[in-house]
Amino acid sequence: MTEPWLRRAARRTLILGVRGRGARGSEWGEALIGEFEQTSGSWEAVRWTLSGLRATWRAAQVPRWVRVRRRTVVAVIAAAAIGVPVNAYAAGVAYIPSGSMEPTLHIEDRVLIDKLSFRWSGLDHGDIVVIQDAAWGTGSETWIKRVIGLPGDVIECRDGAVYRNAARIDEDYLAAGAVTECSAVTVPTGEIYVLGDHREASRDSRQLGTLAAAGVTGRVLTRMWPVRSAG
Repeated sequence: MTEPWLRRAARRTLILGVRGRGARGSEWGEALIGEFEQTSGSWEAVRWTLSGLRATWRAAQVPRWVRVRRRTVVAVIAAAAIGVPVNAYAAGVAYIPSGSMEPTLHIEDRVLIDKLSFRWSGLDHGDIVVIQDAAWGTGSETWIKRVIGLPGDVIECRDGAVYRNAARIDEDYLAAGAVTECSAVTVPTGEIYVLGDHREASRDSRQLGTLAAAGVTGRVLTRMWPVRSAG
């Protein structure tokens, strides 16, 4: 009997995530691949792949540009698994409305948004997310911010830098000389703490507080426009 194409695609994606270009990954990564064969059906295979990739990327601290491209593949596979139109429910394009994410994202940039896979794989520190209009109860504004704190994290600022759980965050995406001031906060269960990369111009969790993770409607995968800055 021919194996469904979706299950084959999920297996190949998991192998790529664990091994990269090598012949073999870590011992527990290889165990994930082995356990894949115990899954039944395409949908369970996709869920196993999503969970395995998340664990692999976190453990290996894979560079962000690699994670972005792999997540694009995962988003499309997840969409196909439940039979939804990719452009309507699984992915989309968002417009950057303000300069609050500069120098990472600029006004009028267009970015590719994953609307689906993060709901299973979860959010990570450093993810750039789209927040629904009413998440902060501020009206009809769309927010695009970076995830700094997840539930249970203690966020504080010292000498212009951000600390998470007493460890300074390496924020190499900020402009040179950027200074961040904030009050200490412990992120509640089910909520996230977000900041804009342009700290002097961004309204975010420093002024508005943490917000429900359920208010996130998408995760930025990559910039699509302008072409010279894509990726």
